[in-house]
Amino acid sequence: MLILVLMACKSVDPAPPALDDLVHDFWVGFDDATDEELLDSVALLHDQLKLDPEDKHVDGSVSSLSDEEMDYAGGGTGNPNRANGVYIAGNLDCPFGQIDEILSYKEQDELYVGVYDSYERNYVNSREDYLAGDSSTLEWDVTYGATVIGVSYEADMRVALRRVDDGSKHAPLIVAHSYATSPARFDNDNKSIDQDYQMEVYWTPPNGEVFHLYAIWREADFGIGLTSDDEGVQRILINGMVDWDEGTEQLCEMGLP
Repeated sequence: MLILVLMACKSVDPAPPALDDLVHDFWVGFDDATDEELLDSVALLHDQLKLDPEDKHVDGSVSSLSDEEMDYAGGGTGNPNRANGVYIAGNLDCPFGQIDEILSYKEQDELYVGVYDSYERNYVNSREDYLAGDSSTLEWDVTYGATVIGVSYEADMRVALRRVDDGSKHAPLIVAHSYATSPARFDNDNKSIDQDYQMEVYWTPPNGEVFHLYAIWREADFGIGLTSDDEGVQRILINGMVDWDEGTEQLCEMGLP
């Protein structure tokens, strides 16, 4: 495991302050912002990123959630200062409507083969109504098993999607918001994931491309001194987020689901 961390030791630099602020705005705005405010924020986000054509994505760290922001995760499961944040942002080569289908698909383990050890999703409201446009939100609870840095665990998450599609610039737009409802379960008491908060934004600038911002705040201890405080562990998480986007692009190329 130490070798894996050393191989992943590219530095994790802080996001520019304006970008960091926007990441937090979307976390809070999932519940509080109007559709117009979300669209305004994503226009600012798109301007902030200024992606180099030679780069597929940018990444780095983001500041921790505040105590007040924890209220948007049902009060959270711990001290937010201990949950380190990382992000990636970039172009996603996939039709927007297909992304909606992928995100809302029940059997994620059938799509992202090898990512999950187990996966069970239970919808709170109707996926059919959401995809038909009769509802702008979709919510579900999920219990999943996974293995990271050679360590297996099981976790419970509450996940929600919010879609804005009013025909304006940068629409359609999807914001995804998720958080662990309890600490993860490990066979070994010396390992833990006590906090896990995730936020995603998918948007479409006027040129028809699709872009994706993905942020995770996590407090984790994988044993032998490997924690989410370590830059190497953060880089492994970022690499996994990049792999997720690449897996999504492969699904789109294959026309799935």
